[in-house]
Amino acid sequence: IMAFVISVLMFAFNELVYVPSIVKYKTTLDSYKNYDASYEGDNTNIFYSDSDNNFIVKADKYTDIKEELTGVELIYKNQDGSVGQCITARQAVWNSTDKQWNLKKVKIYSVNNDDFSVLTDEKDEYIVSQFTTEPSFFKNIRSDIQTMSIPSAVSYIRAIKTLSMIRYSELATDFYERILSCFTVFVMIIVSVSVNIKYKKNVLLFSIISSVSLGVIYYVVQLVTLLIAKQGMIAPIFGMLIPFMVIILIALISSSRIKS
Repeated sequence: IMAFVISVLMFAFNELVYVPSIVKYKTTLDSYKNYDASYEGDNTNIFYSDSDNNFIVKADKYTDIKEELTGVELIYKNQDGSVGQCITARQAVWNSTDKQWNLKKVKIYSVNNDDFSVLTDEKDEYIVSQFTTEPSFFKNIRSDIQTMSIPSAVSYIRAIKTLSMIRYSELATDFYERILSCFTVFVMIIVSVSVNIKYKKNVLLFSIISSVSLGVIYYVVQLVTLLIAKQGMIAPIFGMLIPFMVIILIALISSSRIKS
């Protein structure tokens, strides 16, 4: 019970004190150094699929301070999955008033799948009415997931899931790590109670050895599961749950072998 209370208090301290303090510290430090941290939101090699509007977005780079995409390709698909139109642009600038992207130096390729012909058109500027994806979806905010409020983080992760499963896996794994890492204390104390009570002699020595061994096992397993969770091989939440389950399983096996 004490371990669980401690874990809850750690979670509350992290969300109510630590995270806001880190944000305030970083903002204050940047202001003293006359430093604009907007570039930290820059992202490269962007690829998103919007299933609602049936198009794919590819871009070489997103610049956060300008809210600008460079090397843009928009591919619109027909209902049967075939390519209907491909639009390339040297850059796309976000219009915050109209909530649309203004494409510049544009080439439009319209595909006729009946006779396999392609019509080409060029424009200096062009606006695609369906392309209204907010700039925040192109921003590299992996570090922000660790500092933004929980409701905001949940909303963003849900939205990004429809655009990019790879990015969703990375962000969701970081989010679950932030939420569940506080309960490591709870799990490890349960394990220590189950494992260390079997020793009759040299209790301190064997307790230290077993604690270090369990700690190494836990963090090695966590390192592996977080890595494969970010790659989308397992569900993001299992990146943190599997190490917990492995350690608890070891504790159960160990306690079952204790002789009365």
